[in-house]
Amino acid sequence: MGRFTSPHRTGTRQSISPWIDYAALFSATPSPCLVLDPDLVIVDVNQAYLRATGRTAEDLIGQHILAAFPDNPGDPNADGVQNLRASLHRVLASQKPDSMGLQKYDIPLAGSPGTFEERWWCPINTPVLAPDGRLSWIIHRVEDVTELVRSAVRSGPQTAAGRGCGRR
Repeated sequence: MGRFTSPHRTGTRQSISPWIDYAALFSATPSPCLVLDPDLVIVDVNQAYLRATGRTAEDLIGQHILAAFPDNPGDPNADGVQNLRASLHRVLASQKPDSMGLQKYDIPLAGSPGTFEERWWCPINTPVLAPDGRLSWIIHRVEDVTELVRSAVRSGPQTAAGRGCGRR
């Protein structure tokens, strides 16, 4: 825990608050997030992400993200791993955020090996740069939009076609 300074204040970096517990803020944020190192290994995960995926921190921390969340072998059209890998590599190369758009990415059910649950997500991958400009971390934030997609599909193709990430 340390002093937070902000480059967004007028003038030079000024102290905002004497102490901010960033671990507590990360854990409590309602947006499902996990943190990856530059090798795409999960190093931290917040409570919202654990709730959204039905997993535990012990299941995820230390795992390569693509091993922790493989494609559904029962879905011949599954492309979640391919799309996530491409997005993460764009972040590594450009050091800029990458929004994946609406993504079908089924997740393995905890405690049921080989069983997957259909899910739809709006993911964004954001780099965190060290003071020297090197990429230190990637924040992988997702929004579970499964119910929105299912509702749109039930309402008809016109409605479903107009739905997506950021268009609600």
